[in-house]
This record gives sequence, C-alpha cells and structure tokens, in this order.
Amino acid sequence: MKRIALCASLGLLTSINVAYADSIVDSILVNYEHMLLVSDIYDRNTSYTKEINQLPEDEEFSDRCIVELYQRQTVTAENIARILSTLQPNGAWSDINYQDKTRSGWKVKEHAERLLPMCRYYRVLTDEKKSQEAKSLLSRITQALQYWVDANPISPNWWHNEVGVPKTLGNALVLVWDELPTTLQSRIMKVLFEQHVRFGMTGQNKVWKAGNMLIRALLSNDKAMLTKARNTIASEITTGQKEGIQRDWSFCQHGQQQQLGNYGLAFVSTMSFYDELFQHTSLAFSDEQRSILRNLIDKGYGWTLWKKHFDVNCLNRQLFRNVATNKYQIIQLTSRSLKGTEAAVPTGNKYFPSSDMTIQRTEHWMASIKMASNRVIGCEQLNGDNLQGYYTADGATYVYTTGNEYDNIFPLWDWRKIPGITCYQSDKPVPNERARIDRGNKSDFVGGLSDGSLGITAMQLNRNKLQAKKFWAFTDDLMVCLETEIKTDSLPVATTIEQCNATPESKWLECGKNRYLLHDKGYLILDDNKPIYNIKEKTGDWHQIMSTYKPRTIKGHVATMYINHGMTHQGTYQYAIVPHVTKKTLKRFDSDRIKVFANNSKLQLVQVDKTLFAAVYANGEQFTIKNGQTIKFPYSGLYLLKKVKKEWEPIKFYNPTQPSTSEAYSTH
Repeated sequence: MKRIALCASLGLLTSINVAYADSIVDSILVNYEHMLLVSDIYDRNTSYTKEINQLPEDEEFSDRCIVELYQRQTVTAENIARILSTLQPNGAWSDINYQDKTRSGWKVKEHAERLLPMCRYYRVLTDEKKSQEAKSLLSRITQALQYWVDANPISPNWWHNEVGVPKTLGNALVLVWDELPTTLQSRIMKVLFEQHVRFGMTGQNKVWKAGNMLIRALLSNDKAMLTKARNTIASEITTGQKEGIQRDWSFCQHGQQQQLGNYGLAFVSTMSFYDELFQHTSLAFSDEQRSILRNLIDKGYGWTLWKKHFDVNCLNRQLFRNVATNKYQIIQLTSRSLKGTEAAVPTGNKYFPSSDMTIQRTEHWMASIKMASNRVIGCEQLNGDNLQGYYTADGATYVYTTGNEYDNIFPLWDWRKIPGITCYQSDKPVPNERARIDRGNKSDFVGGLSDGSLGITAMQLNRNKLQAKKFWAFTDDLMVCLETEIKTDSLPVATTIEQCNATPESKWLECGKNRYLLHDKGYLILDDNKPIYNIKEKTGDWHQIMSTYKPRTIKGHVATMYINHGMTHQGTYQYAIVPHVTKKTLKRFDSDRIKVFANNSKLQLVQVDKTLFAAVYANGEQFTIKNGQTIKFPYSGLYLLKKVKKEWEPIKFYNPTQPSTSEAYSTH
C-alpha cells in the first residue's frame, strides 16, 4: 500500500486523485484516509466537527451507529494520554476484561476501539512534524496490534468477529499500514480478514462484510477485490427486496421486521460514507442509486424525526441511553452528506405497509403507531438487548409535542403499560427471548389508510390468548382511539393511554367532564370508562433493559394513565388525544366534532368533522347514519369517506389482509 500526501479540502483531493494517484486503489485510499482524519487535521474547526465534539460522554453504548458517531470526534492529546495510561508493555490494557463473553457489549472490542484514535493521533503527530512523539506512539500501536493477533480473541457473537472488530481495526490499519513490520502485516491479514470469511448475507450485514473486504483490498493493493467490494456494496442500493430498503421507504432486516433505527440507520450512514469515498472516481454510485438513498432519507427517515429526537417506535431493540437524540444526529449528518441539507420534514399521515407502522405529523405534534401481524415481525429481543420489550409492537402509540416525552424513560417504565397497548397485568417478569411464546401477532387484519393528511389505522390483536380490535383515526389536530372485543381467559388486562416523563411539578388536571390535561396534551374519555392516572417517582436500572450496561439505580418521575378492564370477554374503550392544547383550549374543545357511531365486532365507525373513518370486519356490512343515509361497505377493510353535499361518499379503501395486491385506491 503506497501512501499519497493528503490535502486539506475535498476539492483539492479530487485533483490529486486525477493527477497523482497511480491507480483506482490509490485514489480510494487517499479519500479513505482523508475521511478518517477530517475532524483531526482537515476540518477541525467546522460547525460539523464542533457539533460532534459537543456530544455528551457515555462509555457504555454498543450501538454501532453511535459508536461510529463518537469516533468522529476530534482526538486530543488528553484522549491519548488516558488511553495509554492503562496500556501494558505486552500490548494489553489492564482495564479490559479479555475473558468477557457478553454477546452485545463485548468488552474485548474496546481494544480495537482504542487503537483507532491512537492511529489517528499518530497521523496528527506526523502531520505536525513531531517525529519523536509519533515514533513513540507507533511503538505502542505496534505492541497493541501484536497482542491482538497473538491472543486472537473470539466473541460468542459472530458479528464482532466478522464485522465490528475488522471494521474498527481496519480503519486504524489504513492509517499506519506502511509503518508496520511485514511479519505483523501477514498475521493481521490472517487473523482479521481470513479466518472469519462468510458471505451470502443480506441487507446491512452484507454491506458491512463487503466494507471489510474493501479495507482488505486497500491494504493489499488489490484492484479486483476493491471493485468486487464496491459492487457488492452498491448492489444493496435497491428497493423491494425482502431485507433492505422497502418500497414504502422503511427498512427491514432479520426478516420482515422494521429496523429503521438499527440496521437501516447503519445502512444509510454507511452508504453516505461510501458515496463520498467513491465520488469523482470510476467507482462512484450512479445517479439512480444516489436518488434512492436521498429518497430513503426524505420519504423514510424524515417521518421519524421530531424536534431533534428519533421516534421510539423505530428503535427496535436498541434502547440505549440518549438514543433518540444520538440517532437524530446521525440521520441529519447523513442527510447533509448525501443531500447537502438536513432531512425534509413532511406533514400529514403515512402508513408503512412493509413495517406495519403509521406516523402522523403536523406543525405542532407527531404520533406513531407500531404493530405486528402474521406478515410483519414486531420486534426482537436479542443478545441481551431489549430485555423488557416483548409488547413493543402490540399497538405502541407515542404522541410527541416537545420531543422529550420518552427520553431515557425505559428503566422507569412499567413494560406492561407501554402507551397504546392492551396487555395482561401481572407481577411476573415480562416474557423475554428465552420464553419464545407467541412472539408475534397471529392476525392478518393489520393496516392503515391515508389520504395524505388524514388517516385510519387498525389492528386485530391475537396473541397469548388475548384478543382485541384496535382502531386509530387521525386528523391534523387530534387522534381518536377505539378498541372492542377485548377478550382474556387468564389474567386481568389494561389499556394504557399514556406513560411518559414527568417532573415533581407535573400534574394531571381535570378540565371538565372526562377531560384531562398533562403538560400540553389533552385526553378525552368518550365512553363510561374511568381512567386511572397518577404521577409517581420511580426507580429503575438500565441493566434490566440492556444487559451491556452496568447495574445502576436511577430515579425519575413518570406520568401514567390507563383503563383497567379486569377479566373480560367484551371489553371496550373510546378516547381521544388532543395535543398542543392549554387548560383553557381543552375546556373549550368542541367534543361534538367527534362522533363514535359503532365500536363492535363487525364495525368501528367514527366521524370527525367532515370525514368518516371505518374499519369493517365483515363483507356486506352497512350502517345507517342519523340523517337516514345508509352506508354500505361491500368488503371488509378500511375506508375513508368524505361528505359531499349532504351524502357520505367513500374516497379510499384498503384491504389490510392482502397488502401486496390491495393498494389504497379511490372508490369513485
């Protein structure tokens, strides 16, 4: 591998590639080194670098995206002094447990994560002509690399062996490869890149593996391998595959399972790196591929962002500290790289059929619903992650105004009272991955229908012998929630309306009959149910949520509202949430705008202003409105109806049991 002098700007970098690089391998190598050293040498004082450097410190995360976000921070002499303080003469760190067998937050990987800033700082020292300091640091780098290849640590989780460690160490090696002894280079190639070779994967796992092949190609000056790696990476920039970017601009991995915040975010941020890496070379992505990536940002991720936070329903198993704000940062940095601007901020209603998810966005609030069906996997509890998240896709409904409603709340939650879900109430532990009982919803009647601004979502729940029919209707200023036929045969059940962060000063305020205010959200009970509501100081432990964290008790206040159905075979509820209100405006709210005409086993029918929202569970159902008009629903499914003159006319229909063949269409 031949090092080429780097320049200080991407514009000059392009000319160097053209004028002086001997091959495409050299061109990509120049770009790669520049991108690794952006915050250390070339763009140290930009707003981008300053924004990254201001991220809060946290040493206990294992989310790859967040790890790489923090790895973009400028490396300082203080960082290196702290790293070197525990590095022993044999190349091991005294404070790393090299016997650790944790699957998710494998502690041994910290060895690689410390070598990367050391190699970056070595390049800083050489750039500043501090040869003696650089020589001393290179000696320590060599010792640490030698220890790794001699010890050859193996994680019980294949991902660290085949993806994570080779990627981190590979980035480090790109910066110092020519300075290493040839015998060490040979051992590194064998241990890091040859003993764990496995292909045939899909989605982001395939991209990660190909990325490590690309690093190997750069180190070995192999043009054919570089081209193969690039083509493998680019092959995943497409839509409609079982795993990867979906046609609705969500992202699935591990089967038909929404992974926007995990594998999807890793995918789009990784692709933004390669997009920049390959620019102005013969390996550059095509215009069509770049358009797909930009659409994934604007038509997918743009819906998931609210006031510098990322939607909880898109996190799947990655419930880390500060996760909502960190992932927001990653999305926006990725968007700037791919588009030159931040992600577009849409308004309206969108249902993602590939992921059984609905999002409503307005100027003042956002809501999201996560569901599962016999087509879509709801979530995963894997490698010690998401230990309490068994019920997170049973209709979880989050409503945001400030954005911080659910920040870091996970250790304090009652996980049988996730907002929006109907769930068994018990003191027993929440089922986890080892239980493997009824992991999914056994119903196919799960879906959503939208006209762009308004929308309806429905979910027939059939899991663990608990059954129910759930319904949501969205307008630009409220959402109506219904449920009927709640059936249980073993334990009492409850439906949670809200469970969010609070303060010691927070209060539930009664603002008239069956009207309640918390912060700036109003809750209207539309039937005879009496909600139970409270604000309590609670204690919790992050280790009980994500096993990678050390046990540590935290405290905080949580506001909860729920309906206790008890043991029931015909339970129901009807309520509305009106965000962005005050005590005064909630008292004045005209509840006559909402009319619940039906909430039974065959039909759920709601009118809000001049729109009817209907979930129909039987063919040929009909209903007579008070004005005498009889509305006929020929098929089971979801309907939107608008008032035209004095008559209700259906304008859209969707059959959620056949989403692949039954797109939403006009009935005119």
